[in-house]
Amino acid sequence: MYLFLTPFFPNQKSFRGSYLLDQSIEINKQIDDDVLVIILCSFFSKNKSYEINGIKCEVFRLIDFPSFFFPGFFNFLNQIRFNQFLTKKKIMITSESVVHGHINYPSLHFLKNIKKKYNCKTILQHHALDVLQFKTGRIKLLKTIQNKWIKYRFLKDYLFVDLHLGVSQKVLDNLINIVPQIKQRSCILYNGVDTSKFYPLNNTLLTFKIGCVANFWPLKDQMTLIKSIELINNKYSNYDIECVFVGEGPTLKICKEYVAKNNMLNVKFIDSINHDKLNDFYNDLSLFVLPSFYEALGCVYLESWSTGTPFIAVKNQGIEELICADNKEMQLITKGDYKELSKKILHFYHIKKRVVFNQNYNIKNTIGKFLKQTIYLND
Repeated sequence: MYLFLTPFFPNQKSFRGSYLLDQSIEINKQIDDDVLVIILCSFFSKNKSYEINGIKCEVFRLIDFPSFFFPGFFNFLNQIRFNQFLTKKKIMITSESVVHGHINYPSLHFLKNIKKKYNCKTILQHHALDVLQFKTGRIKLLKTIQNKWIKYRFLKDYLFVDLHLGVSQKVLDNLINIVPQIKQRSCILYNGVDTSKFYPLNNTLLTFKIGCVANFWPLKDQMTLIKSIELINNKYSNYDIECVFVGEGPTLKICKEYVAKNNMLNVKFIDSINHDKLNDFYNDLSLFVLPSFYEALGCVYLESWSTGTPFIAVKNQGIEELICADNKEMQLITKGDYKELSKKILHFYHIKKRVVFNQNYNIKNTIGKFLKQTIYLND
């Protein structure tokens, strides 16, 4: 059995964590074993067991304080309940199983106990630069004490994980800074792209259209892109450029107000796009831009790239590792520098060139390499 433990996974109503679905599907294709997902969610969640794209998903509800307040405080109780859950659902973990957890909390606690009980292979995949989730949660009063407690528990339990994965070297560097010894049991697994979902359509582009897909959070920094478009509008009013933002979140209102105040008619906002329509969206773009400055990798960059649409990102983020040296000058900007961004947008405006995707980041290849080198190589 190949078992996933994750606090988020797509379902019929939400595609949050769509990469995890692609990952589980690809692993299911490449191994001769059963693949099952256990979603670790809030005790008050109404989610029930379901199946999506051939992947079976069971739901285990955690007893925990709300707002990420001292996460894992009820770990002992949850472990008893989890063992009962496995028995009830007839989930048979053996020493031959692989248990692949996502995100430090809550997955690490369960991986530790599974390792002790079944002595199977355990993996923990880290998806964010804040690898131990120090910045998670809304209650700041006891944050310093809580973070010391989180770090203490991680240092005590991380050895029960055979392999720590980072979605970029930058993620692993942050992890190794906390625990230098972890370097010997870690490797990168870049978020590959399912090229059967994201591929070039060879559309004829009549307007130079820029796209940005991301939740409106301060770290995503959509305002830098808006200001760069404003600068281009003021200098080159005859340029036919359109910019479309997709997403929702707390900074959306501020961005909309800025656009309205400055009469930026060529900037539009869309709350969401159905996941099966994203390929069409990327193919209709001349350029994808996300000025996020705290990005572990960013699947949207790869999705754009795989359709032949060039992208611009921020320096010193995970995606920089995947950009070839010759292209970094024009594809990367300094954090928050809207003037630099406007110049690089104009570069792509004038060359109007599609790009060729690097098949090393086709999910078939990233998962194939991962399975060969890290899971079954020593069997």
